[in-house]
Amino acid sequence: MSRTLQRRTAILAVASLLVLAGCSDDSEPSAPTTPAPTSGSSVTTAATACTPVTDSSSKLIAATTIGGELGTAPTLKVDPKLEVTAEEIVVACNGDGPAIAEGDIVSYLGRAVSVADSTELGVTENVAMMQALKGELAEGGLAGLNVGTRLVLATPNDGAPAVQVLELVASVPGVPVVTDKKVGDEGLPTADAPAGKKPTITIPEGGVTSEGVTRVVLTEGDGEVLKTTDKIAAHYVGVKGSDGEQFDASWDRGAEPLEFGLDGVVAGWTHGLAGLKVGTTVLLVIPPAYGYGLSAGNALQADTLVFVVTIEKLVTEG
Repeated sequence: MSRTLQRRTAILAVASLLVLAGCSDDSEPSAPTTPAPTSGSSVTTAATACTPVTDSSSKLIAATTIGGELGTAPTLKVDPKLEVTAEEIVVACNGDGPAIAEGDIVSYLGRAVSVADSTELGVTENVAMMQALKGELAEGGLAGLNVGTRLVLATPNDGAPAVQVLELVASVPGVPVVTDKKVGDEGLPTADAPAGKKPTITIPEGGVTSEGVTRVVLTEGDGEVLKTTDKIAAHYVGVKGSDGEQFDASWDRGAEPLEFGLDGVVAGWTHGLAGLKVGTTVLLVIPPAYGYGLSAGNALQADTLVFVVTIEKLVTEG
């Protein structure tokens, strides 16, 4: 039988793509392009097949047509006669990849369309992350599902009903954050981060690596403590851990910090910044597994990423 999950999962997942679609408005500040999921044609997935659910009585499954190869954002068409009066999420097909464990970080591909005419509302063509913690996304979260599984979600969306399809493309154990390092420790980058100015990062000879996400607080703030679901404004600089080459910096886009949700960026940012106070400046060393390691074809796929981030303010609590 199809597995129906709790309503809150549908609300959160559909909202994530609708928010991404809204971010394309040029009148609004864009989210940081480096820590956020980026566009791409495919991702690495351990699944080879997804077996359709055939014994479901779900009207949602009956009204949707899903296509596309595994490892790409699924295509989606919806019967405009579908009535959506409440949030709903069902399994459309069961993947044959590894089972997702409680607490795993799950990567997904997604597409959201309107029920009225299947107009695309948002698409995640590369990797985004969400944590399958029991009670955080749903009763049981995503634990027990398999990589390759595709979920269909519906929401009334304030009178403009929408449907989203998600493919669970990979999972890794929950993010380990190393917090016992300090500035000057052997093998770590160094950073000069004067208040109100663009930081500089120096990579040691031979490059830098990290098994988990290494977090070194440079200056501790005294504001609110961040949660993984908060939206923040921050300034940052990002360089490659191999040679120190800069690949992104909010400072190069202007004086104003960029706003983004901590649940809409790579896992190394989500869990590297959660628990810190607003006003903190922090050095993050993020290995590929918690950066872009699953993003096939991404220029940073194999790189350890090094950031200096200043958390300027809490925009909204998640």
